[in-house]
Amino acid sequence: MNRKISIIFIIGVVLLYLCFLGAAPLFDRDEGYYISVAINMLDKHSLFIPYYNNSIWLEKPVLLYWMMQATTAILGESVFAFRLPIACCGILMITSMYFLLNTILKDRKNSFIITATAAFMPLFVYISRSAMIDTPLTFFIALSLLFFFIATEKDKLNDRKWYYFSWLFLGLSFFAKGPVGPAIVLPSMFVYLILQRDFWRVFKRANIPVGVIIFCLTNFWYFVAFWKLGDVFWNKFFVEQVFDRGATSLVGWTAIFTHFSAFYIIVILLTTVPFVGAIVAGFLLSFKGGFKPREQMFDKLAIFASIFTIITLFVFSFSATKLPHYVLPVYPFLAILVGYFWSNVKSSLNVPYKKTFWTLFSAPVLLLSIAGVLVPILSYVLWGSIEGILSKGTHANEYTLPNTLPISSIVIFSLAIIGIVTLIAFIRAYKKKAVDKMITISIISGFCYSFAFAVIFIVINSWLQNPALEMAKELRVNINNNSKVVEVGIAKPSLYYYIGIDYMEPDSEVIDRKKSIKGLLYLSAENISNNKQPLYILTRNGDAIKYDHKNLFVIKKYPPYLIIGNKVAKETWQ
Repeated sequence: MNRKISIIFIIGVVLLYLCFLGAAPLFDRDEGYYISVAINMLDKHSLFIPYYNNSIWLEKPVLLYWMMQATTAILGESVFAFRLPIACCGILMITSMYFLLNTILKDRKNSFIITATAAFMPLFVYISRSAMIDTPLTFFIALSLLFFFIATEKDKLNDRKWYYFSWLFLGLSFFAKGPVGPAIVLPSMFVYLILQRDFWRVFKRANIPVGVIIFCLTNFWYFVAFWKLGDVFWNKFFVEQVFDRGATSLVGWTAIFTHFSAFYIIVILLTTVPFVGAIVAGFLLSFKGGFKPREQMFDKLAIFASIFTIITLFVFSFSATKLPHYVLPVYPFLAILVGYFWSNVKSSLNVPYKKTFWTLFSAPVLLLSIAGVLVPILSYVLWGSIEGILSKGTHANEYTLPNTLPISSIVIFSLAIIGIVTLIAFIRAYKKKAVDKMITISIISGFCYSFAFAVIFIVINSWLQNPALEMAKELRVNINNNSKVVEVGIAKPSLYYYIGIDYMEPDSEVIDRKKSIKGLLYLSAENISNNKQPLYILTRNGDAIKYDHKNLFVIKKYPPYLIIGNKVAKETWQ
């Protein structure tokens, strides 16, 4: 790999992961939750116990909050500072992968192909530009598995140090998101060792007692939290967030996918464009040796990646709560399968699964191209109907759709342009049997798709959030220490950050259950204990929410949101 390509790649990664990182507002609910918790921990001087809305909040371990607190201590509180440590984890994973893969394969070109593929997978880029824990989790899991592989297959004479590094990053994966890391890493290691007929040798060499000590020391927070909270910690973290999340969908809209076991396969097919064909072909090629032990290093690495992919998909597919980013840890290993496929193509143009490759390469690209044309057009034509349908109902929504679409949404057309150019360029390279050009085209296309999705996210999220941000900005200058704030019909944790508060009253304070019926919420201030305090109800327009005009008044509208308040709030509003 020459110096010029390296410089271009580094610039591309930095631009893609860091440029305009704070341009899009926080999205709900996840970013809003995590940032509010990080701020609350600082305000309450609570280093180990996270809080949200004045209650203990144990959805995630504290590692994410500590990372965000570290960057905000240096840069100050801003959306950019909150997202920066996550983006840095993405960049660190890409950098680490290249050096570790080069250690394994002793082939800079193949290592670069894999690394560039991992760097430019659209979903990985999107999550790495968000204040979420999944990118650090993916980083830790990738390093744990790669260190394990080096110890097992590459450096057997000095394997102990590599196993210790593997234990360390396995521990960090547990610190990042609980048991999910070990739940997919350890079975993958076990199955691979059984396949390679190497289990007992590694079992003896891995120095498990020392590894367990490293793992426990890395996860000291769990011991501190249990010491401070006792059964509360066990019930709120392990029972509610681990066991219940696996048995019951804890995210409302994902309930429709609870029994849909192919959900994550479809997610991968739609979010790894333009690498889908090479992923599937590489996956199939990795099994060409059946269940016999592999001899060649790249064959070993490929089957290891396939085993990890299968086990991860199996574990998450049978979890009731399903979100697209849960499966993110497999993406670096999907990139390994891409590199494996191209390595086979370069050694023989008659490689199997060419039809599979072409079908799965072209179909998602064509699908995105068609969507890039139809989605903006149909949205503009049918917007009134769509907005009307989605604004109905009384359940709390993260987003209520604005009345009009932004002109900037035409950026979605870029998906069609990228797809058409990719197909034309790739077909021309294929006819000339120019394998290196095909690889280059797919990597550049991946960068373009990732960049387009990053821009689309900024445009769409800004459009969705700007009315709420305007509402929060004005509310921030009007509330005082005696004010009460309530959310009804919306669920936007990001408002805590933008308003500058750490507590909202429960909506039961203002919902009249006697007058509320199915499909309708009736709001009243009659039951408020102290109506001399300003009361601000943040809600949304629509027929599903009514209010008592005797004691509640519309203070201001921010379509599709509005602020309703009592008489004191209305009189003091500036």
